[in-house]
Amino acid sequence: MSGSLKWVEYVHYGFGIAVMLLTLLRFYVRYITKTVGVDDWFILFSACLILGSCILVGLMFRQAGIGVHASNPSDNQVSSFGQILLSFQILYYFAIGSVHISTIALARRIRKFTLEPTVTYADFLFLTSQTLKSLVSLWNWDCYYIFGGYIIIYTVIASIATRYLCLPTNAISSTLGDDRCNTLNWVTVGLQSSTYLFLVLIPLQPIWKLKVGTGKKMRIVVAYLLGLLNIVMVILRGRWTHIAFTSPDFRWHLALVVFFTGIEEVMAHFCATLPVLLRVIEEATARSCATLLVVAMWPWKKFTGSFNTHQSYQPENSGPFQQL
Repeated sequence: MSGSLKWVEYVHYGFGIAVMLLTLLRFYVRYITKTVGVDDWFILFSACLILGSCILVGLMFRQAGIGVHASNPSDNQVSSFGQILLSFQILYYFAIGSVHISTIALARRIRKFTLEPTVTYADFLFLTSQTLKSLVSLWNWDCYYIFGGYIIIYTVIASIATRYLCLPTNAISSTLGDDRCNTLNWVTVGLQSSTYLFLVLIPLQPIWKLKVGTGKKMRIVVAYLLGLLNIVMVILRGRWTHIAFTSPDFRWHLALVVFFTGIEEVMAHFCATLPVLLRVIEEATARSCATLLVVAMWPWKKFTGSFNTHQSYQPENSGPFQQL
């Protein structure tokens, strides 16, 4: 390999802009529907953290010299790199954790429109037997809070472990890297992948109980299933992190870790925001189709005078769907 991966820096800036645009669009939809909730504020917090990580990416490329082939970094680069990379990793944990909590809060909001107000362990494990349900009646808590608490605890522990177990300064100054960083990397890959899988599955039960048409339910389900793509990004990010920690050319491979981190953050925001935007997308699509129909039928109207161009599109009442 030759050249430089400087382009990753500018692409990451683009990722930050994309996240902010998604966040602004989400708040615009919430504003016009007057349904701003806790999930939206967590998304906003995550977007601010990602903007902070964009600043750190610039410092990593300009001060720490990542994205280039160099086997002997200066002492100044090694010193600044350790602090910058540690801060970048912690911001990543909290940004993705905030998106996870936002997804759980949105799923709980969907749950309010079904006949059952809370999710119990019995429901989550699909224990349909009344006997088994009675055995776990003492655990009849709102599991959304429990899962949200798990994500908060995991985020804090991962940040502390990165600070005290993984030594990025050693990784950049040593051709062997740090085995503890590699171990922590694969542990977080496993936990993040399982978390993304859970966040795709948990809304499915309440979504199917919504009082909307099957077509709308399927569109919401597909929007959540797109979250499975985040697992691919987590694995790719973990793979390149492993390569970076086991390669003498650490700083070159680290640029690709930054690249996949940015993709994961954008995709996480997109998958968390898409269910909110579905109704607006449907209305925009319907209005566009109606406009195209009017344009296409204009010659026929001029010929027969029987086509009414003043008819406007009236969106279908979506019930609870418009509150997502």
